[in-house]
Amino acid sequence: MTSFTGNEIDLLARVIGGQKEKSLRKAVGVLDAVPVQDLRTITSERLALLGLSTSEADRVIAALELGRRTSFIHNLIGRRIASADDAVAAFRAEIGFPEKEVFVALLLNGRHHVIRFEKIAEGCLTAAIVHPREVLRTAIQHGAAAILIMHNHPSGDATPSPEDLAITRQISHAARICAIDLLDHIILGEGTHTSMAADGLMPTAKEMALPKVSS
Repeated sequence: MTSFTGNEIDLLARVIGGQKEKSLRKAVGVLDAVPVQDLRTITSERLALLGLSTSEADRVIAALELGRRTSFIHNLIGRRIASADDAVAAFRAEIGFPEKEVFVALLLNGRHHVIRFEKIAEGCLTAAIVHPREVLRTAIQHGAAAILIMHNHPSGDATPSPEDLAITRQISHAARICAIDLLDHIILGEGTHTSMAADGLMPTAKEMALPKVSS
């Protein structure tokens, strides 16, 4: 028999829902067959074989996914973003694979440790409506020294569009005025991503140089 606690039985029974005694029996059945630490990878099909209905299995899977995402983001705070892969993992953990474009920002301190993961905008199938002030407002509010922005292309093609290049320039210019570094703009596709910084597509310091104020 698998080792589990009464608290774990009660938590799973609450997720399964329905009549209490019945849900408790089902929870015991699942935990008797599957170690608690292995629940994170369990499938709806396996839950059905263990006696859960389709709706019950869906609730369990949804609860496990929500817990996985919140745990990842909680553990992300304070960690250093060392690569585009780190940033993409954060996006997938929090946002998943949405059918619409979702634009997010990672707010970082001076050592590039994560302060906050912020969803900025969610758009239609072809575009997310983003204005630089929305990005910079939250960065300033949380005292970010640097930001990294990301959004997905539901088409699966991670190639930056002309609109992506334009909004990157706009945000980079606004961030420079606020003395905040825009480190990268990452475009996520289907199983791939493009780092504009790695591909040399970020605006250069010379391009973003502020005009001199005449005395």
